[in-house]
Amino acid sequence: MKYTILLMLLLSAATAPAQQQAPRNPKLAAYIDSLYKADQQTATLGDSAAAAYQRAIHTNFPHVKAILEQYGFPGYDLVGKEASEHYWLLVQHSDFEVAFQKKALPLMHQQVMRNNATGKFYAYLADRIEVNEGRKQRYGTQIVMTANGYQPKPLADTTQVAQLRKSIGLNTLAEYLNESNEVFNMLNKGHSQIINGRLVRDSTGQ
Repeated sequence: MKYTILLMLLLSAATAPAQQQAPRNPKLAAYIDSLYKADQQTATLGDSAAAAYQRAIHTNFPHVKAILEQYGFPGYDLVGKEASEHYWLLVQHSDFEVAFQKKALPLMHQQVMRNNATGKFYAYLADRIEVNEGRKQRYGTQIVMTANGYQPKPLADTTQVAQLRKSIGLNTLAEYLNESNEVFNMLNKGHSQIINGRLVRDSTGQ
């Protein structure tokens, strides 16, 4: 659990600088950020924190849902870029309520079309819903660790994924997998490493 969350955080850190326009609703932005902090508190505590993480996201959920019902998907103009992306992550983590994720998706898309929300994170949510419902993903954002390092979960159309990723602001799939493997190596020094495309565990077997 910790590696998946930290991987998302570290890869997300490369996003463009936040827009300078002051949000219309700074109180809502601060509220979203407080929910985000509660979501992330257990991210670095290891696998023993799985139960605490589940408690946090379930406790957050009624508030996350209420925001969507009152405001729609909060875009940059309403809460600022950072809080908007924090809200996306809260929706992304609501896997136990896929119906809610599906409700949020078109509302986020409306904001993306206005350049008022982050397109590549829309792709993450779209893929997350497809995978959660047992279908193949479009953009290749959902990955899994294998003996050959990180690989995308099944793709709906391998011939279109490059263009789809480019159209939404994602880097190439090969670059994404390489970055993910590099982050995995950084987080697993002394335990496991991906060397020449193969997962190699240390001699302790951990």
